[in-house]
Amino acid sequence: MFKKIVAGALCVLLLVVPCAGLPQASVALYDPLSGKFLVEQNAQLRRGMASTTKIMTAWLACELYDPAHTVSVPASWCGVEGSSIYLQPEERVSVEELLYGLLLHSGNDAGVALASMMTGDLPDFVEEIGLLDTHFENPHGLDAETHYSTACDMARLAAAALENELFATIVARKSIRIGSRSFVNHNRLLSMVDGADGVKTGFTKRCGRCLVSSVTLGAPDDWNDHAALYRMGFARFTQKTILTSGKISSVTVAGEECHDVELYVQEGFDFFTADSDNIEVRLNGPQLVYAPVKAGEQYGTACVRIGGKTLFETPVYYRDGVAAPEKPPTLFEKLFGKTR
Repeated sequence: MFKKIVAGALCVLLLVVPCAGLPQASVALYDPLSGKFLVEQNAQLRRGMASTTKIMTAWLACELYDPAHTVSVPASWCGVEGSSIYLQPEERVSVEELLYGLLLHSGNDAGVALASMMTGDLPDFVEEIGLLDTHFENPHGLDAETHYSTACDMARLAAAALENELFATIVARKSIRIGSRSFVNHNRLLSMVDGADGVKTGFTKRCGRCLVSSVTLGAPDDWNDHAALYRMGFARFTQKTILTSGKISSVTVAGEECHDVELYVQEGFDFFTADSDNIEVRLNGPQLVYAPVKAGEQYGTACVRIGGKTLFETPVYYRDGVAAPEKPPTLFEKLFGKTR
């Protein structure tokens, strides 16, 4: 099985829209592949993040639960303040329905339900992904004095959460009917910007309007500003041909004589990046091969990496074949090859 990530760059932009008495918007435009912030404004300022909190709640749930698992709803999960999916006592609901209710409809009761299911020692995701200025007081984002984050931290959190396939699938959905409920995604960027694929809106009077997207923690004309920041961010990226189909290298094949056999790949790879200096192409295979080999047989793989992450991996093949020697090679020949 070979992994290929679709060419393109994920930008996560965090905005918090300032309301009366709040400071300017916090902005962080982030390229998680390189780990670099391309745009920052008040990006290290601690502030409330409203329902974008639910990114952490949902990510934990996606990592820990079977989405098909169902639970019976106790009364303590019902009637939570704010937005709600209106859970009813004793109804049975699946984890997947709670996740869609949490991320698309922003149901606070869904957040309480998912958090209440978490028992035992939970992974310290905050520490693992380096959220240095974040503290979660609740699973839904209602205002609390010690509930805060920063634009930079929320960018890192969103990028990490999007690596979970279930989480990424849910936040990219515009609408869904699941169980007995229908949900419509509040994130208008999914329709406004080509390639937008999440992540979560939020609002309280204290925090202002919030959006974590791939791109966004606020701006007065926030939807249009977010779209403009998408365009500004991607203008920093250029398309690079990292790997072309055809010859990639050659390898020595030891038989009756030593032969240099051309190696080739069938697939090339283009990538949009703002950090091409850190891209490496790695050829994975033996430095010396012993005959026989067949033309078209796989030699190894070619791997494109950036910042320690694999972007693309594809098989590498022999262009020509080399017959087996009439007598097995000696140990010396295996170690050093046969001289010509």
